[in-house]
Amino acid sequence: MLTPSLSGINYNRLEVEGEFNGHAQMYLTLVPDFYMKKIFQGGSKAKFYGYKQGPRADEMPNGKISINFNHGKSSLSLAWGKTITKRSEYLLSKSPKFKEVSLNPKDGRNLA
Repeated sequence: MLTPSLSGINYNRLEVEGEFNGHAQMYLTLVPDFYMKKIFQGGSKAKFYGYKQGPRADEMPNGKISINFNHGKSSLSLAWGKTITKRSEYLLSKSPKFKEVSLNPKDGRNLA
């Protein structure tokens, strides 16, 4: 079932343009309306970016590193539901910082 608030998104577009990575329902219940209006602007004219999911990312946890880095989250994204759930070559080309990981030196020593 599609959420009515996601204007312009329908099953036909999902079939043609690919999968939709939306925000978690949890964020909708925790974030006040005035924040949501700032974050999800555009209403029925909001842009829709279809994205075909590819194979699972290789950066999976192992015995040496127990942290999963495959979410591809941007330092510019907001925790209020605007997150990237899969890496996109287009987005990576727009921001070289996506390829960087900031790690506290103490944590780095613990993971090495």
